[in-house]
Order: sequence, then structure tokens, then C-alpha cells
Amino acid sequence: MNKSNKLIIVMIIVIVGLVAYIIYNNYIKKDNKGPEEYRGYEELEHVTKTYAINEYHKLSIDDNQMAIIYFTDYQQYLVNNRNKAYEYVDPEYAEIKCRDISEFNFNVGDKFKTTSVKKYDIINKGDYSYYVIQDTEDNMIVFKTNGVMNYTVYLDDETVVIQ
Repeated sequence: MNKSNKLIIVMIIVIVGLVAYIIYNNYIKKDNKGPEEYRGYEELEHVTKTYAINEYHKLSIDDNQMAIIYFTDYQQYLVNNRNKAYEYVDPEYAEIKCRDISEFNFNVGDKFKTTSVKKYDIINKGDYSYYVIQDTEDNMIVFKTNGVMNYTVYLDDETVVIQ
């Protein structure tokens, strides 16, 4: 390498270093004020924003609505995709009651296909919430949840005891 190439490489390194220094001081350090103070989460008032023809509304979903959402979501799997519905069965329950898809289909039959939520109860145990739902035909189904729409299913409330 000759001297002119080395000089060009050194100049490029100096320029990149200068740009990095400027970016660090102006954007990352925020004018040497240090990190912003943590203020915590503040609940905002009802907000409606209009974007041409679409609107955004902040909604609050209560436990009753969540029970209906879990039930109808799983009901759709039972009607449209039995294999996917079987994947949602809790492993502990499946080991006792329905070890494969054919046993699952036999045990479920036409339950929950044309029903809706009649009543529900919520049991909180450790990291899980259990939505115990009775449908309009008096069938029981339990949703073991540990996050929104993150659930497994017990197809009755007697096979596996919730401790």
C-alpha cells in the first residue's frame, strides 16, 4: 500500500469517528441531560383519532367479554379446524381424557358448536387464570390462560381438578 492510500484510509476513519461523536452527543446523550426520568405508565383519557375514513377508539374489555371471546374463538376451531382445536387441549387433560385426535373427536362430538356462554366464573391460581364457562346446553369448558388469547382448554371441569 502506498502513502496516498494510507492517508485516504486514515481520513475516512477520522470522518466516521467525527460523525459518530456528533450523533452520540446530539441524539443519544440528548444534549448532555442524561437519561430521562422514569415517570411510569399514565392512563390516558378516551382518545379518538381520525385517519381519513378509519377511526381509532380505545376500548376496555371486561371479564365477561373475555369469556365470550375465548369461547367463540375456540368454538370456531371446533367447527372449522378440529386439528387446531385439539392443539389447544391442555396436555394434562389430553393425557387423561383424549390421547389422540380420534378420541378428541369422539369426546367432543357436536358439543359447543351451536351454543353460547350462559355463565362463567374466573379462578386465579398462581400465574394462571381459569375461565370456567357453562354454555347454553349446560356443557362445561375451562380456559387456562396466562395472557391475552394465550390459553389451553379443558373440555369439562371434572377430569382434571384445578388446584
